[in-house]
Amino acid sequence: MRTFKSKLGSFIKDFINEKRGNGFSYELEEYMLNRFDSFIIEHGFDDGVLSRTLVLEWAIQTPTESINYRNQRVSFIRQFGYYLLSLGKQAYIPMWMASESTTVPYIPCKAEIEEIYQSVDSYRLRHLSAKYPQIELSVLYRLYYCCGLRLDEACNLKRENIDLEQGVLRIVHSKGDKDRLVPMTPDLNDLCKNYDERMQAKLPGTIWFFPRIDGKAPIRKTTADTMFAEIWKSTKASEMTPKAPTVHSLRHAFVIEKMNTWMKIGISEAMLPYLSVYLGHSSISETYYYYHLKESIFELIREKDEASTTIIPKVAEYEQ
Repeated sequence: MRTFKSKLGSFIKDFINEKRGNGFSYELEEYMLNRFDSFIIEHGFDDGVLSRTLVLEWAIQTPTESINYRNQRVSFIRQFGYYLLSLGKQAYIPMWMASESTTVPYIPCKAEIEEIYQSVDSYRLRHLSAKYPQIELSVLYRLYYCCGLRLDEACNLKRENIDLEQGVLRIVHSKGDKDRLVPMTPDLNDLCKNYDERMQAKLPGTIWFFPRIDGKAPIRKTTADTMFAEIWKSTKASEMTPKAPTVHSLRHAFVIEKMNTWMKIGISEAMLPYLSVYLGHSSISETYYYYHLKESIFELIREKDEASTTIIPKVAEYEQ
């Protein structure tokens, strides 16, 4: 753990330990709270109080950061403030601030996804990524698309939460502090079995399914994101598209592929609640958010809806 030097430092350290004791990774949060600890000292607020003046100064958006990033910084201090209040300490709780805008992700098509995995399996490890075996990355990134996992859900998987006999992942303390079971397909489960055997021979006793090279900690979310960006840049598809997908785009792609498949074979929307639970959503509306209309779905709509020909007309060649 990082060193905390302010008068609030010991409380920050205990707060992080409590979160980790409850099963949360709290890596990004630790990094941000360490920055906050330095901010306290550098700006002359080191009186041991989470005051309104301190929090509002910390909440000022810098010229180089987005409003969403600023809001994330403040949200971590909100949680720390509630922890101090639970101890009977004085603390100012900043208001929750909604994001100014929602970024629409780039969702790779099937051909692009195939190219991504070809790139993943041939990715040459370098820099930070040298801490991870090639097979680890091949399995890690497949879980995102094949199971629709969130970024941190795969990174923080523990071996004790994976039943390789039944082929089921147990996701704990995910978004909204919810747990859920995520079944895997037989071929993906076999891939995970083979991977687990090799990793246990290399790092016997590690508790993490995707550990770093010393086996003492899981792969970082930021590292998984950074490596995915490098993997995408190595594909030919990256030269043809104005936007780049992220790891989270694979979760979107999973939802789109699943719903498109259901539409093709005529499965009704009665399956949506099951998909919503599988993804860890609180409502079906959250699942619909992931379903972005793409060109590939237009033909399916025409096939299933005779009236759609007047709503979504075919584009003439001279209009393309």
